[in-house]
This record gives sequence, structure tokens and C-alpha cells, in this order.
Amino acid sequence: MQKFQFTRRSFVLLAIITAGVIAPTTNAAVCASITNCTFNFNSTAVPQFGAGPYGTVNLALNNTFINITIDLASGFNLINTGTHQAFTFNTTLAGGVTLSNFSSSLYSQNTGSGPFPNSPFSDFDAAVKSTCTNGGGCGVNVLTFTVARPGGFTDVNQLVEFSTGTGIAAYFAADIANAAGNTGVVGVTGPPNNVVPEPISSALVGSGLIALFFMRRRASR
Repeated sequence: MQKFQFTRRSFVLLAIITAGVIAPTTNAAVCASITNCTFNFNSTAVPQFGAGPYGTVNLALNNTFINITIDLASGFNLINTGTHQAFTFNTTLAGGVTLSNFSSSLYSQNTGSGPFPNSPFSDFDAAVKSTCTNGGGCGVNVLTFTVARPGGFTDVNQLVEFSTGTGIAAYFAADIANAAGNTGVVGVTGPPNNVVPEPISSALVGSGLIALFFMRRRASR
């Protein structure tokens, strides 16, 4: 039986495997998955809210639609005060969006002329408005709705783009109130919290390991 030697050929293959593990992704998309992505509301200018996160935003692809779920932390409700919007986001695609299927009748699409500011988080393409205009217990803690567009969606990343204009850049922003009645806007300024390995990297690692196994097996005969 011939002893397996770590040859130059083996070294090259091992280098390919290592590259698949440690190489940074070349995909510019914010969400690694095109079908489901969750973000934390992590930023605010309201000291009374304390340290975040203040809840989450989930994007889920459903056929050609994207379902958005806003799930605020305990004690917070989604409202609409002053010049703020209940919830705002951007789309990377032209043609506009239609918001429907709201889980609460207190909310609907703001069809006014954009862009929609949500200070201090700059300007957004799309907005949700609410009939809840104070911090006195109105509003809901969890809201779901559907986003549609002409031609449909193929990737949740098509609703992930930073706000533009003067203010803090954010992917999403929401006007909320806490249990004490303090109101203000929270934003998503960081990456999603469910990043997964890129499929191409996983496939490369698997293929390399299989090839190295068969090389070793053949050399040992």
C-alpha cells in the first residue's frame, strides 16, 4: 500500500478549499438569502427609548410579492406623529410600489408625493401612514403588509437600499411610542442579523473536500 503524499497537486486543491472558506463574498446584496431577511431597529435619537434594538423588520418573498413584518420590542407601538411616517423604506426598482393586506386597519399606504422624510433618517421612496397620531396607547406592536410592483419581485434585496438626502442613512425607519408615551423615530442602519454563507462558497468547499478524498483514496491503492 502506497503512503499518501501531500503533493503540489494536493496543495493547489487545498488552497482552493481554503479560498472558498475565507474569501469574502463578491455578492453586493445586503441579504445573503433572496427569500427571507431580518433586520434590527438599532438606531434612534430619542434618549428615553434607551439602548436598542427596538424590534425587527422581516422581508419574506412570497411568489412575486414581498411580505414585510414589523415586530417591535415589548412596550413599543407603531404610530404617526407630526411630519413623521409610521414606516418608510426604499426600492431599488423603478415603477413604484403598492402596499396592501395590512394586518391592522389603523395603517395604509401613504400615496402622497414623495420622497418621504422620516427625520433623523433622511428620505425614502415609500411610506406607511397611520391614524394613530399620539403616544397614548394607540397603534400596534406587530404589523404585517404586502408590497407589490409592476413585474413583481424576485429578491428581497430589491427593498433594501439606504435613504437619501440630508440625515442618517437607514434601510428602514419607523415612528414609535414607548409605554411612557415618549415618541420618536427608530431606524435600521446596520446589516441583517441572519447572514448565511454564500451558496457558491459552500458548494466550492464541498467539491474541494470530495475531490481531495478521492485523490487520497487513489494514491493509497
